Amino acid sequence: MTVRMRLVALVVMATVVVMGVCAEASAAGGRLNNAERQVIKLINVQRQKHGVAPLRISRALCRAAERHSIDMRRRQYFGHSSLNGASIAARAVAGGYRRSGCSAWRVGEVIGWGSGPHRTPAAQVRAWMRSSTHRAVLLSPAWRHVGVGRVTGSFCGVARTAIYTVDVGLRR
Repeated sequence: MTVRMRLVALVVMATVVVMGVCAEASAAGGRLNNAERQVIKLINVQRQKHGVAPLRISRALCRAAERHSIDMRRRQYFGHSSLNGASIAARAVAGGYRRSGCSAWRVGEVIGWGSGPHRTPAAQVRAWMRSSTHRAVLLSPAWRHVGVGRVTGSFCGVARTAIYTVDVGLRR
């Protein structure tokens, strides 16, 4: 391999690495991708069907949700508490969902993952709606705000999975 070919290969590899880091950092910055927007839309459709006000997007909760989904994929675990012990409340505050200046502050969370046909936003929201616990969280009129984080990749030995975190909150 010539020096020029090695240099081109190095530049291509560096570009791929930077693109991957930028995509993950962008998601963790609180911006929604199409699948995440679809999750919110589907949740709000269910809320409307049940006479509950729609949730408004919170960039802070999006950051918290995205970071949790990324952490679960990276460290290969599935749970509401991070491996370092951080709760949803701690992650929400770290994401910028502040308690200060509020007479009421609450957060909740649903998580899920799937592969194949179960990795789509529609499949995930259907699964949550079939679970009485998840359904109660998503349809609670107490919540005003929502953030969604969805990441894809290999998870727990299963290729092509989608890992979802939905954080809901109330600040008033």
